[in-house]
Amino acid sequence: MRVVFALLFFILCPWFSYGQSHYLEKEITANLIALEFSKTQQQLRKLTSPNAKNLSILAQIIFNNGQEKSNDSLRVLTFKKIKNNKENEILQNLVLGFYTLNNTASNSTSIDYFKSASTLAEEEEHFEYLKLSLVGILELYCSQYSPTTKKHNEYLEKFEETATTKTDNILLKFYVNRFNLLDVSKPLAYIKSSKALLPIVNNTGLSKSLQGNIIDDISVYYRATNTLDSAIYFAKRNLTLPNNNYNKSLLFGANLELAGLSAKKNNPAQTQFYLSQIRQYFNPSDSLGDFVKLSQFRALHVYKPRKQYDSAFFSLEKAYINRALHSFNENKQSMNELEVKLNTSEKEKQLLIKENENQKQRYILIALGILL
Repeated sequence: MRVVFALLFFILCPWFSYGQSHYLEKEITANLIALEFSKTQQQLRKLTSPNAKNLSILAQIIFNNGQEKSNDSLRVLTFKKIKNNKENEILQNLVLGFYTLNNTASNSTSIDYFKSASTLAEEEEHFEYLKLSLVGILELYCSQYSPTTKKHNEYLEKFEETATTKTDNILLKFYVNRFNLLDVSKPLAYIKSSKALLPIVNNTGLSKSLQGNIIDDISVYYRATNTLDSAIYFAKRNLTLPNNNYNKSLLFGANLELAGLSAKKNNPAQTQFYLSQIRQYFNPSDSLGDFVKLSQFRALHVYKPRKQYDSAFFSLEKAYINRALHSFNENKQSMNELEVKLNTSEKEKQLLIKENENQKQRYILIALGILL
């Protein structure tokens, strides 16, 4: 009898171990979607599957959020490929997708990696990886938004179809609101979707980072509806976020928002204070882009309300010239890569790149007009 139990143990143990690892990988991916980085790290320490290291690389790149480009480049190089392993292939595409999204100014090429990951994940019925792929695509469309294309709606619908948890549904509401915010032609839709976020904003079950993203949008909503005290309250809440790599963009946004709100309330000392805090949160992967945002914001939300038109013009001039320089550097850096890929790229990627390039050309023309 002991021999039988011993044989059963050796036969079933590997299957039990595989099932446990597979379940843990799904939990880790779900926590990445929810931006639960502490839980993710705790679970990764328990994972012993062949893809454990690769999943750890993905988690670190998402957490770094563009703040450690050099280190993330090395992480990409250490990705361990496993032959005939579909999950490994999905992970590789996700790693390359989030690396490209977070660390390159011309990030539209990340669509290839995310779409490959989503296709494979759907084939393999790995729905957590599918959801993470869709999050990557939605983040890309947020960063490259153009009112002339509504392609993001297709991915919002896909995400809605795959949403199975409370966090998934909260994320869906967040992305719907973010796209309504970016589309200035839909003010009523934006107000409606913002109101749908209000009951969620105090949900203590959310990670600090996910809650911070929602608070960021709520603050903008209150500013747009001229409820300035509420806007200030929520923006200040985001100042209490842990100063880690992922949250730096939220801290950048909170200080920028508070500078503009202070200017609206005619408080120049507070305005300058918040502006002085911003540089420490610049994204090293796109510091010139952040400088452009800061210059534009100074012009439109600080100098213009105070009727300091000379300062406003000078700040806008700096923004446009630096944007033109930024575009030139981007083009120079990615020209060879785009030459190779454009001939075989899909129509969707071409549209993204075309929108990006058109925007760059508009900035260059404006800058040249100012200089002339």
